[in-house]
Amino acid sequence: NHFSGLQKLYFDLIKSGEKIYELRMNDEKRQCINVGEDYVFGLEPERHSLIRKTIKDKHIFKDFAEAADKLDPKKVGFANREEMKLVYNTIYSKEKQEKYGVVAFEF
Repeated sequence: NHFSGLQKLYFDLIKSGEKIYELRMNDEKRQCINVGEDYVFGLEPERHSLIRKTIKDKHIFKDFAEAADKLDPKKVGFANREEMKLVYNTIYSKEKQEKYGVVAFEF
C-alpha cells in the first residue's frame, strides 16, 4: 500500500467522492505506484482516520500548470484553475516540477 497524509478539506473531498484526482510530484516514490494498486490517505495531523482508494488511472504532466489546464479543478479539490496553480506552485518549487514532473492519480 502507498500512503500520503492529507489536510481535512482534501481528505473529506476524497471521502465524499468529489475529489477523484490526487496530484503529487512524480518523484521516485510515486513512479513506483501503478494502476490497480491501493493508495491510503491519512487525515493530518494524527492520521488516525484513513481512506483507501484503488488507482484507476495515472496521468503524467510536465508541471502543475499543465495539470490545471487538462484536469477539472473541482475533481482535484479546487474552485478553479487559478486557485489550483497557486496552491501547488506555493508547495512545490519550479525546479522540482522541472526535475520530476507531476502525476495525477485517478480513483
